[in-house]
Amino acid sequence: MFMPFRNVVGQGRVVSYLEKTLIQSKTTHAYMIEGVKGLGKKNLAYQLAKGLCCESKEDKPCGECKSCVKAERGTNTNIIYLQEEKVIKIESIRNIQEEIKIKTFDGSIRVYIICDSDKMTVQAQNALLKTLEEPPAKVVIILTSINANRLLPTIVSRCQLIKLKPIKEEEMRKYLNEKKNVSWNQSKIVASLSDGVIGKALKTLEDETYVKRRGLVLDIIDRISTASVFDVLKSAEFFNEEKENISEILDILVTWYRDLIIYKETEQLDYVINCDKIEEIILQSKKNEFSKIRDVILMIEETRANINSNANYQLSLEVMLLNIQEDLKLW
Repeated sequence: MFMPFRNVVGQGRVVSYLEKTLIQSKTTHAYMIEGVKGLGKKNLAYQLAKGLCCESKEDKPCGECKSCVKAERGTNTNIIYLQEEKVIKIESIRNIQEEIKIKTFDGSIRVYIICDSDKMTVQAQNALLKTLEEPPAKVVIILTSINANRLLPTIVSRCQLIKLKPIKEEEMRKYLNEKKNVSWNQSKIVASLSDGVIGKALKTLEDETYVKRRGLVLDIIDRISTASVFDVLKSAEFFNEEKENISEILDILVTWYRDLIIYKETEQLDYVINCDKIEEIILQSKKNEFSKIRDVILMIEETRANINSNANYQLSLEVMLLNIQEDLKLW
């Protein structure tokens, strides 16, 4: 059985609302889909566009009518995307406005999806505003945005605002396990590092070097316990080589020490994220005081903030590693 919006993950409330409005023909002329990068804004816009163009009288999108079939093939000329790498200029909006003047030959609905609409210049936004103020018949405009506040309030007020929220961990794990054949233990790790963002989770899975990178980070934590100061500083070379992935690496570190705190305080394994490293977590949690582990997490987050503020990258990491060694007495 075909399921409308079947590819939209973790947005049940939004999906239910859109399915209802499509069936009841209570759609509007413009939508604003807002959410952080990777939550599936473009996919939701695409599914909504299919539903708007669908010829079925019941479930929409039906997946069977000519419009839906063409949409699946990418050949539905009534669904038009505008996506620019950097800036959306006024010329692009004017091109849409000219196209809108040309009616579809069969009187069907035409949908324009403007991806990353917060990239529009002020001039482009003002041009689009004119269309939203006097919406043409048989035309729907769908905007996606990371932050609707970056757009003119007058544009946002003329759209039906749809806010996407981070996906719950259990729902994320179920999707990864059932749809992506990820083991239950691995799904817990990936879900915890994704911050509820499906795109981030899938990117982690597609990154063949992630498992190796995580292993090296945890290996450094384990081996450095008996290392000299020289070896501690030498371990910083790994962080230099992985500079592009430092945010992910710091996440791995925070998650590890978070697990130590969780187990130390509760002795419950259900809440441990690194469930493939239970023995190490139990051992390290018993060796260190709660306050010391908590301070390590604060050090890592301080290092993250320093790096984001363009502080000296290598020095920030070396100081972090030496401070962690001193604080936990592991290294």
